[in-house]
Amino acid sequence: MKNLFQTLIAYLLITSIATAQSDIQLSINQDARLALLGDDKGNNAFTPNLLIRVDLQDNQRTHGFYVIGIEYEYADLRGGAYNRYAMTAGYTFNKLRLDNLDLTGLLSYSGIVRTRVSEFRAVTSVHSGVSGSVSIAYRIPNTRFKIQAVNQLIQRTDKESKYGDGARYTFNAIGVDYSFFVGVAYQFETKKRR
Repeated sequence: MKNLFQTLIAYLLITSIATAQSDIQLSINQDARLALLGDDKGNNAFTPNLLIRVDLQDNQRTHGFYVIGIEYEYADLRGGAYNRYAMTAGYTFNKLRLDNLDLTGLLSYSGIVRTRVSEFRAVTSVHSGVSGSVSIAYRIPNTRFKIQAVNQLIQRTDKESKYGDGARYTFNAIGVDYSFFVGVAYQFETKKRR
């Protein structure tokens, strides 16, 4: 896992030096269902499930700009800690008919680290997978802040090791989970405001 984290940091540093990079955005989001209701797997309301994303944004084009970045997701689940590290790439449409609205589609490749605690010991396992997300963000006028909602589909290969064939219940029998996050984003401007 250390090598994956080092690769993600190197990826971020290399892309931040690139001349095409324009702005950097930091976002922090919480899974809405786990925050308010919990789930049917024994996780109560107020269960932390945070999604933190750093996006490097390309220069403005006709309808928007390209985005690459890294994201980290942490969940304090009843069955053990869930950590996901990912590299992302996608496109943001910010020149839609509605002012102050951004629509971003991202694809990512992830490394999932699960720690499960049994009666006798903690077991850590590492899995890889892919995910896709669509974010809708409202830019608060005259600020650098955005309020956003993130719809995410993620391949949960870590469930196969815990549930065996029973993991296939997640989404159309292909091992995919859906999550809905809400949060805030902050735009660090490195060039002229879009």
